[in-house]
Amino acid sequence: MADIFDYLEWRGDITMDAVPFCDADRLILSELAYIDFENEEARPLGELCREMLKKIEVVRQSGAKMKLLHHKKDEELLFAVAESPRFMNLSVAHCESRICRDREEQFGAMTVYLPDKSAICVFRGTDWSIVGWKEDFMMSYSEALPAQRSAVAYLTRVSRIHGGPLRVTGHSKGGNLAVYAAAFAGKDIRARVVDITSLDGPGFCEKVTDSYEYSLVSDRVRTFMPRASIVGVLFSRTGKFTVIESRASGLMQHIPYNWEIMGGGFVAASEQDGSSQLVEESFNEWIRAMSTDERKLFIDTVWSVLANLKINEFGDLLDGKNMRAVFKNYSALDEDSRQLISETLSKLRGCAKESLRELISAARAKKQSGKPKST
Repeated sequence: MADIFDYLEWRGDITMDAVPFCDADRLILSELAYIDFENEEARPLGELCREMLKKIEVVRQSGAKMKLLHHKKDEELLFAVAESPRFMNLSVAHCESRICRDREEQFGAMTVYLPDKSAICVFRGTDWSIVGWKEDFMMSYSEALPAQRSAVAYLTRVSRIHGGPLRVTGHSKGGNLAVYAAAFAGKDIRARVVDITSLDGPGFCEKVTDSYEYSLVSDRVRTFMPRASIVGVLFSRTGKFTVIESRASGLMQHIPYNWEIMGGGFVAASEQDGSSQLVEESFNEWIRAMSTDERKLFIDTVWSVLANLKINEFGDLLDGKNMRAVFKNYSALDEDSRQLISETLSKLRGCAKESLRELISAARAKKQSGKPKST
């Protein structure tokens, strides 16, 4: 089945003047939002891609660790987009990127001006920073994360520069930021947002989904998630959900390069995988079983272990030496902290077992209902 690159080969030579902006285009821009283009003034996307390719080559020749790419296929995407008449002349502006450990914020965004006179704010998802991953878990108890407040400020700023229709989108956490920005940017801006799309983005804590502001945009929110979604099912669901096909398995389905594309959209799946349902039901039941203070204390305690080791990148956490240091630091925690982590994880295991029993029972009931009745 076709992927992003097949789509670019098929439709990349057709401008958006001839065939309007579509979901496959949205996915491509959401992946490009992980790249640090670093320009404020509007510039052609093709130029930005070529400049980034030159930077990548300089870093490669220097032998330094590559930190310019989010995924190994990003370089191939930059090449393809730079030569694509559909994308190369799109104006890109207001690119932002920052990681602030003190504020516990990881944020990135860019704005693309489309031929239909609309501007689409594309928010970056979680990168490989430990700060970014902690911020994701903070969604379980916070109704206004630093990155979410930044998303509101960003959309507000763009709305003052661009007077036409607005669109918002993003992959992973970027989808969450897109929804949040549209809901909380204010009445006049909210009225101008014509498109709100989350690409396998997590939901929100109850305070957000129960808010008046969210209720005003919920009917405009679209969320796409792969069959075995892990990220998109976390916390309260947002908007209209469409389950789609991915040619990968497990967590790798989250990666946009694995999403199956047909025409300008995604290949719809018949239903959500059992593994995804298990994560959704057990994780969210686990979250609901804890108070807001308990959620915060657990997350702060776990991340304090990583902070003591000065681990900044998620990839560094997977290093064997660092993993041993993590366990050593865990052992050095006071007894109350160790007990908190142990008991909280035990609750998660209990929720997972109960959810699994319910899924098995439901599957058996479905199977029995499909059997022909004996005469």
